[in-house]
Amino acid sequence: METQVAIWSVGDPEPVRLERSGIPLEINLESWTEKQPSILMEGLQVVARQLHVDAGRIDLLCLDAQERWVIVEFKRDRLNRDTISQALDYAACIQTMDPDDLRASLARGLDRLTHTESVLAAVDHQLRSENDDREVSVIVTGTSVDPALERVVRFLDGYDLPIQVVTFEVFGTAGGEKF
Repeated sequence: METQVAIWSVGDPEPVRLERSGIPLEINLESWTEKQPSILMEGLQVVARQLHVDAGRIDLLCLDAQERWVIVEFKRDRLNRDTISQALDYAACIQTMDPDDLRASLARGLDRLTHTESVLAAVDHQLRSENDDREVSVIVTGTSVDPALERVVRFLDGYDLPIQVVTFEVFGTAGGEKF
């Protein structure tokens, strides 16, 4: 049984169906999530944006409600298995980074955030409370999922790797407004 999703604007004079649309830039998803992290997960706090690590630039680095590190990787289109590889490489960098180096990197990037008030306090608390193993999970998000990504995530789930896949369906009005 196939599920179809449609969004209608109801009002005068008659209902109007909104058409499927796309997200113009990956940075839009990143900005929206930074301003409202609960779009991905309740209790998520963004602590870095475009954080440089040995593997490249992490779109968003967050702490979850249990104060575990969360890598968020965005794609404006379809998520594929390369997305998982990229995000896991970032997670490996965060997991093995020296705590002082991690804090210094986060402090240097505070100017990229819109909500900076409590970021370093949360980071300091998390770094002080870490045991030897730094827990890092991954969220990848885009507008659709490639079957190869689904296979990889199902396989990694057997090893209890904390990976979440979040997809958005985007609809637009004739006036350019997105939903």
